[in-house]
Amino acid sequence: MKEFLNKNDYWISGVNAVFLAIFSAFLTFDLDSISSKTNPIKHWIVSIVVDISPFGLALFLVTTLVIAMFKKWSEETIESVKKENAKLSDRMTVISENVPQLFDGVCSNIASKMNLGSKERITLYVHDKNGSFSPVSRYSKNPVKKSKGRSKYKDSEGVLAQAWQHGRVFDNHADLQNKTKWANYCHSKYSLDKVIARKISFKAHLYAGIAIYDSKKSPIGILLLESENSNFISEDDAVMQMETHALHLSELIQNLFDLIPMSSIASERGF
Repeated sequence: MKEFLNKNDYWISGVNAVFLAIFSAFLTFDLDSISSKTNPIKHWIVSIVVDISPFGLALFLVTTLVIAMFKKWSEETIESVKKENAKLSDRMTVISENVPQLFDGVCSNIASKMNLGSKERITLYVHDKNGSFSPVSRYSKNPVKKSKGRSKYKDSEGVLAQAWQHGRVFDNHADLQNKTKWANYCHSKYSLDKVIARKISFKAHLYAGIAIYDSKKSPIGILLLESENSNFISEDDAVMQMETHALHLSELIQNLFDLIPMSSIASERGF
């Protein structure tokens, strides 16, 4: 009924207005002006209309009143829904604004458990399903290594691509102290553009990355450890520790995915 009135409100109101006008007119109609002898059929039809006019008028008045009440109720309901939606939107905004702090705390805890120092940093990247990663959180005891960088990374290049495609990546290269050699190495091994490689301020000599999977075994993110010390951790230790943390992160990412700020906000946070 509600849906019917919503769809047909305008024409119902129009029909009501026409019949109200007709019945109102016939309430004061002089039936004697039409002779029952000369125009018996016309007299009979008009007499019926005159007789039912009070009832017809009452019926359409009630209908008009019901429609008016329904419209008022609908408007109040719509306004109430709008207010509730606005409140819900505000709550979601507050939650979304606090999600990065939650992941910052998690990354800080991981760094503590893995004994990261001032030469290391750990970053959580979440895949945005548009072919790129967004750095959701990064932690380092060194404030210089904690900030700066791009707000979006392609999933087809760099160390992230290796972890994304193969589930993990581990690489240490102690002999690449020269910036040009380092850039050339990243270009040849990870398909990273040389220009971009040269601009990277933190030229790590150890990478340990692991893919984070959802419940369907599809990758949804990367946890990446970087260090200037190529001997900071062995591959076996890195994989063992990071796999445990990846399981915890998987649950968080899946439960909060729609609230995780992607590249649009990563730049605002210094990435």
